[in-house]
Amino acid sequence: MHRDDDRAIIERSRRDPEAFAELYDRHAPAIHRYLARRLGRDLADDLLAETFLEASGKRHRDDPDRADALPWLYGFATRLVGRHRRREARFWRAVARTGADPAAGSADEGVADRVAAQRSRRDLSPPRSRAWSRSCVRAPTSTSTSVLKVGVADRLPARG
Repeated sequence: MHRDDDRAIIERSRRDPEAFAELYDRHAPAIHRYLARRLGRDLADDLLAETFLEASGKRHRDDPDRADALPWLYGFATRLVGRHRRREARFWRAVARTGADPAAGSADEGVADRVAAQRSRRDLSPPRSRAWSRSCVRAPTSTSTSVLKVGVADRLPARG
């Protein structure tokens, strides 16, 4: 039985991150089935990876006396399912509000967006805009972030 083993694996993975792969090997099939029942097989693949990525990142903060990691992993998976459903609901509300057809996008639009972004970059005055942009990224405020987004979108030279 692996109940005591999960505790040891989590503890060992704190010193050796590669050890966490043992939990993946042991519990991934159950977590994948759980996710697939809720969201379908394709999304389950992506969310399975996210589940273990989040769990790996939190293994240092969680209870070292956890005898069985499966309920802990189900918790991560459940939160990711909820997050996905909320994001999807927001998307469909936006589609309903705007009347936009999400399947109507073309490859040409993506190319046009990239070309416009490259032109915007060229239009910015390099020395000041780079320094100003870096300062916005280092210590963003709602104003600097908004101005940066608008300036790039409208191809305005950055001032700063």
